[in-house]
Amino acid sequence: MLSTNKKYKILITSPWFTQKYLEELEKHFTVVRNNMLRWFNEDELIEIISEYDAIIAGLDPFNKRVLEKAKNLKIIARRGIGFDTVDINYCKEHGIIVTNTPVQEEHKAVAEFTVGLIFDLIRNITRSVISLKEGSWERAKFFNET
Repeated sequence: MLSTNKKYKILITSPWFTQKYLEELEKHFTVVRNNMLRWFNEDELIEIISEYDAIIAGLDPFNKRVLEKAKNLKIIARRGIGFDTVDINYCKEHGIIVTNTPVQEEHKAVAEFTVGLIFDLIRNITRSVISLKEGSWERAKFFNET
């Protein structure tokens, strides 16, 4: 059970977070947000992770090397789907709860990205851009015959 005497400190590693949820969290906890517009890397997390009781994680690397420094950490709430960036076994062995919150907007984003990749493959977009940047634009090479 959480003590009500201590104001718990939460790190939100995702560079994007919904304002109304942030405001609700700030009513009850000390919240620190990632303002770098990118995910944290291992070394950055190692430097700061010991300060936090909870993490709302994006795609940052929560591997053994990082988690060994997490002396106060009680929970990692993964914002999104999957736990591939979290060492689940380490967390289980050390009593760190790991959960996730699939975000509806991210389901849509994943679906849109998948469709975009399909178009990229069908129309050779990436390969043609690379060719153009290298100055060897071979237009006919990138047309698919249907």
